[in-house]
Amino acid sequence: MDEQLCCLSKLVIKFLKKRTPKKRNVTVPSLPTECMQQVFQHIVDQGEGLYRLYPFLLVNRYWCKNVVPFLWARPFEDLKPENRYKIMLIYLSSLNDQEKSELNSSLKPYKITIPNLKPPLFDYPMLLEELSYKNVEMTAHSCIYKWNSEAFKQKEKEEQILVLSTALCKLFLRKSTNLRTFIIDKFLGHSDIPDCSIFVYNQPGLRNISSLSIDYTRPIMENTIRLLEAIPSICTSIRCLNIRIPFFESNPEVIQAVVEIIQSQTCLTEFSLEGVRSGESKDIINALHQSITLTIIKLENVNITTTTLSTLSLCQNLQSLSILRCQGLTVEEITGAGSSNSNENLWNRMRFNLKILHLKSSPRFPAIPASIIRSAGDFLQELSLDVITTETVESITSRCPNILNLQLYNFLPQHNSLLGKLFQGLKHIKKLTISMHHRHMNRENMAISGRELPVSLEYLKLQCSFNNAQLENLLRECRSPLKTLIIDFRKFEYLDLKVITNFVKSKRTLKYLGIGGRIGWCAAEVKELEILKQRYGVNLIPRPDVDRW
Repeated sequence: MDEQLCCLSKLVIKFLKKRTPKKRNVTVPSLPTECMQQVFQHIVDQGEGLYRLYPFLLVNRYWCKNVVPFLWARPFEDLKPENRYKIMLIYLSSLNDQEKSELNSSLKPYKITIPNLKPPLFDYPMLLEELSYKNVEMTAHSCIYKWNSEAFKQKEKEEQILVLSTALCKLFLRKSTNLRTFIIDKFLGHSDIPDCSIFVYNQPGLRNISSLSIDYTRPIMENTIRLLEAIPSICTSIRCLNIRIPFFESNPEVIQAVVEIIQSQTCLTEFSLEGVRSGESKDIINALHQSITLTIIKLENVNITTTTLSTLSLCQNLQSLSILRCQGLTVEEITGAGSSNSNENLWNRMRFNLKILHLKSSPRFPAIPASIIRSAGDFLQELSLDVITTETVESITSRCPNILNLQLYNFLPQHNSLLGKLFQGLKHIKKLTISMHHRHMNRENMAISGRELPVSLEYLKLQCSFNNAQLENLLRECRSPLKTLIIDFRKFEYLDLKVITNFVKSKRTLKYLGIGGRIGWCAAEVKELEILKQRYGVNLIPRPDVDRW
């Protein structure tokens, strides 16, 4: 199905490119609405960008009606500053007479009157799917900046922005029947969000949201706290909950509100927590184990302990766990050193049933990531880590034999000797990423043997430095049927491309090639790439997509 959509979307784009003003009687493809929407959704999902959809507005009215919902679902996304004022005017034109009168009355003390605007062609507020208060503030700021002189007072500016933001929030909460994502974040650091009643009593409001993000890098103020406390009574069907709170924020009201939000949800599947330290993180994590629907948990810059990890292991359906830049675990907790061995007993009993485990910026003590890997479970399929030692390698090979996707970060030349043992224990691996920090990149010290690569490997991504001879030895000795090869060197040269061409000629398995670190190509390189594409069917991954491919 995806291949069919891809082909169809390419045909649509190709058609539009060929369409010129001289061809006035062009037959436009006629597709059912469901097909049109699937094609446009595919273009958006493939990272083509919303800008690729704008030309479709001009084909005819039918195409326009199918494209508009995509462009106005997240209209603030990647919005240029000069366009914020324009989009604000469109939304102001959607206000009813009473709302316009109330807004003008609120702005009168500042000698501001909203301009007379024609009714919009579409009901744009109804199409909104994601509401970020930060985006609302930034858009209101663009209007206030344009309507006022440079001499107006800073305090008055924030008051005016709050008035406009409140009007915009009322409009969205009253009309946005498609609203699914709500992000509580801020643009201005010293002002609060509108009164909580705006979000509680306007219908349909937040009742249908499935994703909530609390992204606060600034002190949380009164109205925000009251809104957090009200959310459990407004919406109980949140599937994705993201909490980001600054380290210095230790307000017990905020932590208790987050706990109650978690406990009130009936179908929570994804949860992430960032920036919460010490006892506050324990209270929040303890609220998670009651959820039988939770499948994904991400902890970043959070204080965790053996007890909190043991609590997470009680989540029956947890499949993906990410522990990134977290602190709190100690070697003593892992080994049970000291007067009590209760923590050691917890680690012995701790068993997850994960499919995905990500460990990054882990403590440098190998016993900690090794113990987490041992507790992951026998069905682990994807693992990423940045502590490559004898302890972690033994944990992987003895407890996680079914890994399909392995990502090794912070790789160093001295880790070369561990790869053979690691790959011998992984018989089913299909995807491998090896990444080295740029400070350690030394093209003379990399000596990964192609013979050691698993014969089941289909995807190889190298984010580390090889010289030309090392790359040639790696690919010449490689016995894996690689379908995707991504080379992200700091300095990629023409001779490296020749090595890849020789590999493609001999293996005939490669379908996708990604090359990072290069902006342009010389004539010889362009010719080489054309040979790979035309003669051997190799598709070149676009440079912006190399990192996330």
